[in-house]
Amino acid sequence: MPQYQAQHPAHNFTGGQTFTGGYVFETPSAAARQMSNQANLEAENFYRAQRPSTPNFAVPRRKKAIPPELREEINSINMSMVRERFFLIFHYIVFLVTNLIGFGMAIKCYSEYIGDDVTKTMIASTPLLFINLCALCCLVPIKGTKAEIARLKDRMTNVKLRLEFDSVL
Repeated sequence: MPQYQAQHPAHNFTGGQTFTGGYVFETPSAAARQMSNQANLEAENFYRAQRPSTPNFAVPRRKKAIPPELREEINSINMSMVRERFFLIFHYIVFLVTNLIGFGMAIKCYSEYIGDDVTKTMIASTPLLFINLCALCCLVPIKGTKAEIARLKDRMTNVKLRLEFDSVL
């Protein structure tokens, strides 16, 4: 514990003393720090000994080993989930890129064609219509992939329930 000395700030103070506010206090020596740490340890050990121990019914149970067939099924479901999510991302990217190409070609046709506005619009609608309709064909696999991911999540939930309630089922 630092020892406070009421000294005026104008007084000389050196060697291990620091000035804060209107008081000068000495920094504790290594022996004082060690005694303080020892007292804190003793107090902590005393209060630890006073705490009641955990009752027997609250002790965490040891985990059972997962049966190999369930482990294989979990691994296959996880791999299928990764594959399906990769397919979903790939289909989204194909859909977006195809739409961007269609819009880009439509804008290019509209801006570079020399003619009146109706003719420009008709020229621009051709790539917009056909290329973007081809891009809409990507929505079917996206929907199917989302359904497959939902089915795999349901299977994973089923396996987890079998693991948790194996004694009941």
